[in-house]
Amino acid sequence: MSKEMRHGGRENSPKKHKQRKHSQWRDVWFRLRRNKLAMVGMIIAAILVLLAIFAPLLAPYDYTEQNILGRFQYPNWQHLFGTDHLGRDTLSRVLYGGRISLLTSVIALIISMFVAVIMGTVAGFFGGTVDIIIMRILDVIGAVPSMFLAITISAALGSGVVQTAIAIAIGNIGQMARLVRGSILQSRQQQYVESAFATGSGNIRIMFKQVLPNVLSPLIITASMGIGGNISAISGLSFIGLGVQPPTAEWGNLMNTGMDYIREYWPQAIFPGFAIMLTLFAFNCFGDGLRDALDPKLKQ
Repeated sequence: MSKEMRHGGRENSPKKHKQRKHSQWRDVWFRLRRNKLAMVGMIIAAILVLLAIFAPLLAPYDYTEQNILGRFQYPNWQHLFGTDHLGRDTLSRVLYGGRISLLTSVIALIISMFVAVIMGTVAGFFGGTVDIIIMRILDVIGAVPSMFLAITISAALGSGVVQTAIAIAIGNIGQMARLVRGSILQSRQQQYVESAFATGSGNIRIMFKQVLPNVLSPLIITASMGIGGNISAISGLSFIGLGVQPPTAEWGNLMNTGMDYIREYWPQAIFPGFAIMLTLFAFNCFGDGLRDALDPKLKQ
């Protein structure tokens, strides 16, 4: 009877563990829903992402189609955002520009998170000389302002989506890696990690099965807030002529072109700038709300 009870307890423990996880995520969703500003940000961010994904279907015109006779039109029923200096539909170009801006931001985020997770996990888990070497590398990266570093790397690599994403990602690695390292150091001292060592589990298994999952919450928060920051940096690089270059539509280079005519014709620069502002607002509000929802100190 005791064996059956023991077996029953072993069989039920994974179910209880899954139930606890589901309950925790339900609590996070409940706290997030109570934050009205975070929900507004999430809805706006979701709409912007959908607009970027379905830009080819939603754009009323080909974003490269020129009509010199119809240039500098103010917003009207045929062109809701007006037309630019070459007669191209501004709404179509803003939709496609958001597609490129979001894509570049996501690529940069994936690259920076991948490298940061590896460096931070290895440094925090093994410590000692490995930790010292990795931290000194991060110190060198962190000694240079991220935007200045992005400008330097972008100038060296050239223009393009991938090149701009790499330039932005390198500047973000240091902060993310330190965040991962700090979380790993905290988890490294927990009893379940010591128990895993005692049972003979390998370092790789312990890192990915026991330690790394505890870093997911801060990484999710960093990712949600990092998208907006990446878009701002990408648009800044494109605005000064070092990011994504025309004829590819991107919010930064759309603003850069529009600034040449801002005194006589405002829509060409204002609408891309408004799109950048709205995106930053949405992702920052959602990221702040998600941070508060995932904060264990707020649990009741």
